[in-house]
Amino acid sequence: MTWKLTTNVVFLLQNAVVRPPSFMPSWTAVYIINIFIVIWIVVIGIGWGGWASVTTFKDQVKTFGVFAPCYQCPPKAEAPTPANLNTTTHQ
Repeated sequence: MTWKLTTNVVFLLQNAVVRPPSFMPSWTAVYIINIFIVIWIVVIGIGWGGWASVTTFKDQVKTFGVFAPCYQCPPKAEAPTPANLNTTTHQ
Protein backbone atom coordinates (compact mmCIF):
# COMPACT_ATOMS: atom_id res chain seq x y z
CA MET A 1 0.00 0.00 0.00
CA THR A 2 2.77 2.45 0.90
CA TRP A 3 4.67 1.65 -2.27
CA LYS A 4 1.55 2.35 -4.31
CA LEU A 5 1.00 5.68 -2.56
CA THR A 6 4.59 6.85 -3.08
CA THR A 7 4.73 5.83 -6.73
CA ASN A 8 1.27 7.13 -7.64
CA VAL A 9 2.52 9.53 -10.27
CA VAL A 10 0.54 9.81 -13.50
CA PHE A 11 3.71 9.81 -15.61
CA LEU A 12 4.94 6.60 -13.98
CA LEU A 13 1.58 4.87 -14.36
CA GLN A 14 1.25 5.80 -18.05
CA ASN A 15 4.73 4.49 -18.87
CA ALA A 16 4.48 1.40 -16.67
CA VAL A 17 5.56 -1.89 -18.19
CA VAL A 18 2.98 -3.77 -16.13
CA ARG A 19 -0.56 -2.74 -17.01
CA PRO A 20 -3.63 -3.23 -14.83
CA PRO A 21 -5.38 -6.58 -15.29
CA SER A 22 -7.75 -6.81 -18.25
CA PHE A 23 -10.83 -6.97 -16.01
CA MET A 24 -9.82 -3.68 -14.31
CA PRO A 25 -10.60 -0.53 -16.27
CA SER A 26 -7.82 1.57 -14.72
CA TRP A 27 -5.27 1.90 -11.95
CA THR A 28 -7.88 3.68 -9.85
CA ALA A 29 -9.94 0.49 -9.66
CA VAL A 30 -6.84 -1.43 -8.58
CA TYR A 31 -6.21 1.11 -5.80
CA ILE A 32 -9.84 0.99 -4.64
CA ILE A 33 -9.77 -2.81 -4.40
CA ASN A 34 -6.41 -2.68 -2.63
CA ILE A 35 -7.69 -0.14 -0.09
CA PHE A 36 -10.83 -2.25 0.46
CA ILE A 37 -8.69 -5.32 1.21
CA VAL A 38 -6.46 -3.37 3.63
CA ILE A 39 -9.47 -1.91 5.47
CA TRP A 40 -11.13 -5.35 5.57
CA ILE A 41 -8.04 -6.92 7.15
CA VAL A 42 -7.70 -4.11 9.70
CA VAL A 43 -11.37 -4.09 10.73
CA ILE A 44 -12.09 -7.81 10.64
CA GLY A 45 -8.66 -9.19 11.48
CA ILE A 46 -7.47 -6.76 14.12
CA GLY A 47 -10.74 -5.22 15.28
CA TRP A 48 -13.01 -8.23 15.46
CA GLY A 49 -10.19 -10.61 16.40
CA GLY A 50 -9.04 -8.28 19.19
CA TRP A 51 -12.59 -7.94 20.49
CA ALA A 52 -13.01 -11.74 20.50
CA SER A 53 -9.69 -12.22 22.33
CA VAL A 54 -10.56 -9.66 25.01
CA THR A 55 -14.05 -11.12 25.46
CA THR A 56 -12.66 -14.65 25.82
CA PHE A 57 -10.04 -13.43 28.30
CA LYS A 58 -12.70 -11.70 30.42
CA ASP A 59 -14.84 -14.85 30.43
CA GLN A 60 -11.87 -16.96 31.51
CA VAL A 61 -11.05 -14.55 34.34
CA LYS A 62 -14.67 -14.78 35.53
CA THR A 63 -14.54 -18.59 35.39
CA PHE A 64 -11.07 -19.36 36.77
CA GLY A 65 -10.02 -16.14 38.49
CA VAL A 66 -7.10 -13.90 37.68
CA PHE A 67 -4.41 -16.26 38.97
CA ALA A 68 -4.36 -20.03 38.95
CA PRO A 69 -4.05 -21.71 42.35
CA CYS A 70 -0.53 -22.52 43.47
CA TYR A 71 -0.01 -26.25 43.11
CA GLN A 72 3.61 -26.23 44.35
CA CYS A 73 2.99 -24.13 47.46
CA PRO A 74 3.14 -25.85 50.86
CA PRO A 75 -0.27 -26.53 52.38
CA LYS A 76 -1.58 -23.78 54.62
CA ALA A 77 -1.46 -24.47 58.32
CA GLU A 78 -4.84 -24.86 59.91
CA ALA A 79 -5.86 -22.24 62.39
CA PRO A 80 -6.36 -23.67 65.88
CA THR A 81 -9.99 -24.32 66.68
CA PRO A 82 -11.55 -25.46 69.91
CA ALA A 83 -11.89 -28.98 68.47
CA ASN A 84 -8.18 -29.08 67.65
CA LEU A 85 -7.22 -27.75 71.08
CA ASN A 86 -9.17 -30.47 72.89
CA THR A 87 -7.55 -33.30 70.94
CA THR A 88 -3.98 -32.23 71.65
CA THR A 89 -2.29 -33.98 74.52
CA HIS A 90 -0.06 -32.07 76.91
CA GLN A 91 2.67 -33.89 78.77
